[in-house]
Amino acid sequence: MHRAQSLYALLAHLRGVEPFGFRRVESLLSADERKRLERAWPREPRRRELRRAARALWAWTGYVRSAAAARLGADPGPEIDATDLLRAVERIHQRA
Repeated sequence: MHRAQSLYALLAHLRGVEPFGFRRVESLLSADERKRLERAWPREPRRRELRRAARALWAWTGYVRSAAAARLGADPGPEIDATDLLRAVERIHQRA
């Protein structure tokens, strides 16, 4: 959840708003953006759910990255191999 909140804060700052945690979610994010953010939260501590939430967090990360690139007019950082990253997440949760 901390990562999702950090990404939300970045998006808020890109839009010129001080987020103060999640207090301004309703006014800052569209309904679609809120759904993307909510999907990144695991609903229960089960492997399958953690893997689902990790994939949703990666999707939220990509969305915020795209917003940052649009706002800054440039790619905000190094390209990350999403396939390898998600495989690593799967390996972590298979052992748990």
